[in-house]
Amino acid sequence: MNRWILCCCLLLPLTLEAQTITIGSKPFTESYVLAELMAQLITAETDLDVKRRFGMQGTFTNFSAIREGSIDLYPEYTGTGALAILKSTEAADQSLDSLRAKFQRNYNLTWLEPWGFNNTWALVVRPEFAREHNLQSYSDLARLTGVRGPGRFHT
Repeated sequence: MNRWILCCCLLLPLTLEAQTITIGSKPFTESYVLAELMAQLITAETDLDVKRRFGMQGTFTNFSAIREGSIDLYPEYTGTGALAILKSTEAADQSLDSLRAKFQRNYNLTWLEPWGFNNTWALVVRPEFAREHNLQSYSDLARLTGVRGPGRFHT
């Protein structure tokens, strides 16, 4: 059976040997939502039965499950694929083309097309803090010392 990793991707018509596709997800809200969207799309557009295995521990649990065949599809991010799975810090490896080639060659897994949104992380500071410290970029923030946020994140 074919196996796919969805990189927040558009699900293309699939050809499966079985009549059931099993979708996994990680245990956080965005992953649950993306996996459920996949399940509903497959149900609406194909005759396949969909089995849900949502909330599986994390990246390596889902990755192991897709490699061993207990799931067929799960949402994944290109950055996670490059950094966590390939253990690469090369910027080129975060590109979809590079991931496709390396995952196909190394794991016989296929990345599908992106879904058309970007989940880039960002930092937010209050406007008065930015003005007080003349912050325009991450580099400006990096030069500050002794700054501590109110939450669990610290600089």
